[in-house]
Amino acid sequence: MKRFPAVLLTVLLALVVLVIVLLRHVSHLEEQLTAIQAKPAEPFHLGLGEVMGYQQRWIDKLGLAANAGNWGAAAFYADELKETADDIIAARVVRENQDIGSLVKSALVPAIDGVTDAVARKSPAIFATRYASLVVACNTCHAGARVPFIHVTTSDAAGARWNQVFAPADVQK
Repeated sequence: MKRFPAVLLTVLLALVVLVIVLLRHVSHLEEQLTAIQAKPAEPFHLGLGEVMGYQQRWIDKLGLAANAGNWGAAAFYADELKETADDIIAARVVRENQDIGSLVKSALVPAIDGVTDAVARKSPAIFATRYASLVVACNTCHAGARVPFIHVTTSDAAGARWNQVFAPADVQK
């Protein structure tokens, strides 16, 4: 019986040491978590080529959705176009000393606003005219950005897969 208090005291002392070690570990984990939460996330950046690839995709899907009478999808894609254009403008993108943001703002944004209005009206006739203007705006922007060889067209144009003509300008008919 005399050994029982000594064993109990040893067990209690071991538990106290264990609790202290665990509390220190928890405190260290809390410090790490606070440091992680305080560090701002690294922004995700795409290059201009990737962004324009998305623009081309949204334009294509916008035209296909509107031509199918799916005005909800067309509105979604028009929004994506505008959002991406706004991102390019805000980023002040410059490529080979060309202010791409300004080109997008002057050439593309008004055309996007035009198709957005046509989509809201659910008017196939107005949409067709405004969509054609959007395609012209894209090519105008490409010419201003010194990449006139990137020639966007409509998906339903003869042989125009990916809503782009791949033949050089001097070969196009």
